[in-house]
Amino acid sequence: MKTLVVRADNTDNRSSTFEEIKARIEELGVEDLFTINKTSMDITCKRNGNTIIFRGMDDEKIKSIHGVTMIWIEEASEIAEYDFNQLDIRLRGESRHYKQIIITFNPVSILHWLKKRFFDTSDPRAVTHRSTYKDNRFLDAEAVQTLRTKLMQNDKPDPHIQDIQRRLPKEILENIQNRMRAPMTENAKTQ
Repeated sequence: MKTLVVRADNTDNRSSTFEEIKARIEELGVEDLFTINKTSMDITCKRNGNTIIFRGMDDEKIKSIHGVTMIWIEEASEIAEYDFNQLDIRLRGESRHYKQIIITFNPVSILHWLKKRFFDTSDPRAVTHRSTYKDNRFLDAEAVQTLRTKLMQNDKPDPHIQDIQRRLPKEILENIQNRMRAPMTENAKTQ
C-alpha cells in the first residue's frame, strides 16, 4: 500500500503532516518498525513495505508518482479543484487495496469549490464528516474556552458579507467560484 500525503506547499507538509506522523510513531515507541527518510519525506513500514510519501502540489515530481492507493490532502482548501482532480487521476489501475482520498480542511468560504462539490451536492462515492471544536478530544480546556469566547463574539454572520452576497448577480458569484477552482498560474503564485 502506498499513501500520498499532500499539501499545497511542500514546506508546509514537512513542518506539519510529516512531523505529526513522525511524532506519533515516536510517541507510540515503534520507531524500530519504520524507516523514516527525512530528506525525501518517506516513511516505510519494515514489516510489510507499506509506504507514506509526503509531497506538495508545488513539487513537479508529484505527477510521476504511481501505485498510490490512498491520498490524504491536508488543508484541502489551499488547493484548486483542478489539482484535486489531478490527484484523483493518480488513483488509477488495478490494486488489491481499497483506494480512497481523504481530505481535511477548515471551511474558508461558502464560495469555495469544496463546499459546492462535497456539501451542496451528493456524490455516491464520497462520505463527508462534519465536526466542530467540541469533537476534538485533543484540545485542552484553555483552547476550548478561547474558541467558545471567539464564537460568542462572532455568533452572527457578518452582515457586510451577507449583503454583498445578496446583491451580487449570480453570474459574478459563479465567476468567483470558477476562479477559486482554477489552478494557480505561475504569476499568481509569486504575487
